[in-house]
Amino acid sequence: MLTPGNDLLSDHCQEIDSQVLFYGNRIRKKGKDEEKVLFEAFYDVFSSFVNFLKERKETICDWRGTQDGAGAAAFFASECSGAGATPNPNPQPVTVPKAAPAEEKK
Repeated sequence: MLTPGNDLLSDHCQEIDSQVLFYGNRIRKKGKDEEKVLFEAFYDVFSSFVNFLKERKETICDWRGTQDGAGAAAFFASECSGAGATPNPNPQPVTVPKAAPAEEKK
């Protein structure tokens, strides 16, 4: 069952995703190759983070920060041990194409 806090988390994640894509689409359409590669890498990391939150929205909002630090570590470990977002065991390196040398103007 979802609580208002969980619904707000979903709405917030969707809003932030829309904002990132609003500015990112400008780069996708008119950006230089280096900017496009960098944006896609950023969006992959961003999407992974948002998916981590969305997959745990029913319990991640339960942390109130009033417990000691060991409680926070245990809560985070329990959230990470559940099904869902897992780290990619074979991440692809991001290569940024080198810019062509500038032409000399006479």
